[in-house]
Amino acid sequence: MADESLPWPKVGDKLFVSGDDLGEVAFLPRGRRDWRHYAYGYKIAGDVLTQHVIDTRNHEDELVYPIVFLYRQYLELELKGLWALSKVVHNEVVSIPRKHGLTPLFSEVKRAVKTVWPGAPKDDLKAIEALLLEFETYDPSSDRFRYPLEPVMNLGRLAYSRAKVGVPSRSLFLTRS
Repeated sequence: MADESLPWPKVGDKLFVSGDDLGEVAFLPRGRRDWRHYAYGYKIAGDVLTQHVIDTRNHEDELVYPIVFLYRQYLELELKGLWALSKVVHNEVVSIPRKHGLTPLFSEVKRAVKTVWPGAPKDDLKAIEALLLEFETYDPSSDRFRYPLEPVMNLGRLAYSRAKVGVPSRSLFLTRS
């Protein structure tokens, strides 16, 4: 379903351009940015789309795929960033895994949490792990909501009002001793 109001691209059109209106351009700095910078962008996009569905009650069946993908990507990037911090906590070499499994990432993060915060609430860690495992059950390699190549397991219905997700702040790695 094409939007007829959008103009076709013309020869010479560019996607990445410099601009003066700061409200219309994104700043793409050179060099590396932290994991949080990337992760937060996916979370914001997921939140915006989720709120759109809640507010308009439109396109819920089409937007479920990008919404779930955006939140899963957010979780994966947050966990990879926390993975890197966990390696620092344990004085280990930081090398980020190129795989997409959420629960293996969380296992390493949980190990670091227990090191820097021995009294961390075990029930909270179990609840997080259970939700990550549920997510991974339906989308183990981060592709079922990106491509229509494999059937998505019968999920029933996604409750948009409960779809927004978050990862606790990294500050626990920075403030606990």
